[in-house]
Amino acid sequence: MRFAFFECIMAEKERIPMVYCRLDPPSVGDSESVRYVPLSEFGLWKHLMEHRHGRRVRVLSASVWISEDPTEWNSGYLPGDLAPVVRLRFETSDSLGMPTRIERFFPALHYPRVQEALFRHYPDLMVGADIRITPGYFVPRGFHRPV
Repeated sequence: MRFAFFECIMAEKERIPMVYCRLDPPSVGDSESVRYVPLSEFGLWKHLMEHRHGRRVRVLSASVWISEDPTEWNSGYLPGDLAPVVRLRFETSDSLGMPTRIERFFPALHYPRVQEALFRHYPDLMVGADIRITPGYFVPRGFHRPV
């Protein structure tokens, strides 16, 4: 088990354009076929999922991910308006030894299990590495508020 630094930045609220999608058909044992993918990476990610892994990507929605901010807890959002999504960030080395930042988003409900699955892709990631977890929300369309 790896431990991560829990990060709750209270300064500027981050807004990351995000695609909420589903992979079809689900893999064997893949009950969590829902994905949150940053819009800036979505085209390449979709291509890899469809052509390398043989999975169809079905876009459900596009909107923004916002980091959790305690000052926003009484912001007028209803409990069901926001989907809890955790951001995980860490740095590793690529095949050339260059530092590479990894950033992934997961439904909060499935986070502990998918974190371990993700780390299996990075066997050289050291225990004690700088792993940052930021709680946040996917804000469905129609719930945007002015900045």
